[in-house]
This record gives sequence, structure tokens and C-alpha cells, in this order.
Amino acid sequence: MNYTVFINDESQKALFLKKKLSQILSDWNYVDNVDLTDYIFVIGGDGTFLKHFNDFKNKKIVAINAGNLGYYSFFNKSNLNTLKSKIANPRNFNHVLVLKICLDDKEYRCLNEVIIRCDRTFKSSVYVKNVFLEKFKGSGILICTPMGSTAHNKNAHGAIMYNGLNAIQILELEPITQKRYMTLKSPLIVPSDFNFNLKSNAELENTKIIIDGKPIKINFKGNLKVSVINSDFQLFNPYDPKIYIKKLRDSFIREK
Repeated sequence: MNYTVFINDESQKALFLKKKLSQILSDWNYVDNVDLTDYIFVIGGDGTFLKHFNDFKNKKIVAINAGNLGYYSFFNKSNLNTLKSKIANPRNFNHVLVLKICLDDKEYRCLNEVIIRCDRTFKSSVYVKNVFLEKFKGSGILICTPMGSTAHNKNAHGAIMYNGLNAIQILELEPITQKRYMTLKSPLIVPSDFNFNLKSNAELENTKIIIDGKPIKINFKGNLKVSVINSDFQLFNPYDPKIYIKKLRDSFIREK
């Protein structure tokens, strides 16, 4: 069996995990050529995984957490010894939802979220599955996948979605409310075969479109369409409620 490793930094923890992984997979072949590998192991935090996911075409991906947050990772220093037996089960690998963003005849893809935010008032007509929903005014709009719902979406008071859901969420950011004007003011979760369209007739200066934390465009005019596709790769991501709830507790809940 062939494998390769993506590692984002040379921290002591990451290098230790890489060395331990090579010992666990001592009877496998390490290769540098991604095209020749069967498994790709990504050592780092979620940022490492998000940075490299476009390189993972038709491969099985195993994320190993060496950072602060690890929502895409199942393994870490404490359970790495169980890796070999767990990845032998093909049912533990799943395609994940990817956002496809179409803007100005260009296509972008992301795993967590796309954010459209304006320094001034952001104005846009919002369509859900090509049906008009509202004329939004506020700071911006956030659209996320279930895996991305625990990132910026949670900090903006969006809903957390179970990572096994085939769904997509749109969240208004700081909507303007007046006596005669009100928008949904609530997260909206719809099936993954829905899409969202944001349409603006006037050019909006100082508007940022941010995909998984990376700004791709300043100023916005026209139509931005967001839909969902399945990832090209399969991620080690067991749909286990016990694991999921424990990760929520470990990441967000403090009771002392």
C-alpha cells in the first residue's frame, strides 16, 4: 500500500506525529508522487486540511490533528495507534459536501464557508433554489456546509449542523431592522440539492468575498451562485454520534 504525507509546518508535535505514523505504517510504501498514492495523511489543524484539499483528487484522506482545532481529523497523538485498523474499514470513508461558488464566469470551491461582507451596507436580492426570498440589507451573508458550521458560522450565531447531514445553511450577518423593513433574521437550513443566488444591480465598494478564510474579490456586482457538490476525495469521517458529541464538548463547552 502506498501513502504520502502533507504537513503544514515543522513543529515538534507535527514532526513527532509524522515519525510515529511512519512506524505504524512500516510495511507500507512512502511515495512523494500524489498520483501514485493510495492514502494521503494530512498532519496539522483544520487550516492545513483546508489549504490542501484541492490537491486531493480521487484519494482516501486521513487527517491527523496537530493543531488547535481538528473538526476534519479523527486521529491525534492519543489514538494514533488505532489508525491502521480503523482505516481498513472502507465504510469509515465518506465524500464530504463542497460549496461551488460561481462568480464572474469563474468557479471556486471551498469546504467550510463563503462570506460576503461589506464595510458599508450590503444590499442584495436573495434567491433560494431560484425562488425569491428577500431583499437583504446588512453587513453581509454567510453560506456554509455542515462541516463548516462550527467555524465562523458558529461565532456569528448560526446553527451547528451534524456533519452527516446533506444540507446547506445561509446566515444573515447583522441584518438591518426598521419599523417597515425586516428580513428573515434566522439561519436557514435547506437540503443540499438547493442553491443560493445573491444578485446586486449596483457595484458595492469595499465588499469582500471570502472563501475558507481567503479573500478572493473586492467589490461586488452581478450574480453570485452557491451550490453543493460532493468532494472528489473520500475523507476518514465516521458518522458516529458519540464521536461527534464528544468533539463538540471538547471544543466548545466549559462547565467548571
